[in-house]
Amino acid sequence: MIGLLLNHSKNEEGRRLSDGAINFKQDNRIMQVIHFVNSNPGMNPSIEFLAKMVDLSISQFRLLFKQSTGKSPSTFIYENKMEIASEELIKTNKRISDIALMLGYESPNYFSRIFKKTYGLTPKEYRNKIRK
Repeated sequence: MIGLLLNHSKNEEGRRLSDGAINFKQDNRIMQVIHFVNSNPGMNPSIEFLAKMVDLSISQFRLLFKQSTGKSPSTFIYENKMEIASEELIKTNKRISDIALMLGYESPNYFSRIFKKTYGLTPKEYRNKIRK
């Protein structure tokens, strides 16, 4: 497969792989990490854990991940969680605290603050605005 995976491309679970383009020719180790992150949104894996998972040094992993996705691993994980949160708020009636816990945030208040930082609205405001 040749080409780019653009902004709204979905993985097998229907989630975008990232906000930027991802090259199909990227390293399989990075695809393994992306799959792991998408499959485990409630985890907060360390960069060291992810690097060990694909048998790379931390510096090699950071470089290869950035080259493959255009983002740092931490930014990718954060944006992935925020995207899942926005989808859950739109598509489900789950409580905001349940969504926060599902994504690995122990404090719903902290989750609400970072969600607002990302989208400019609290999760409740976002849900109400999108559903109108």
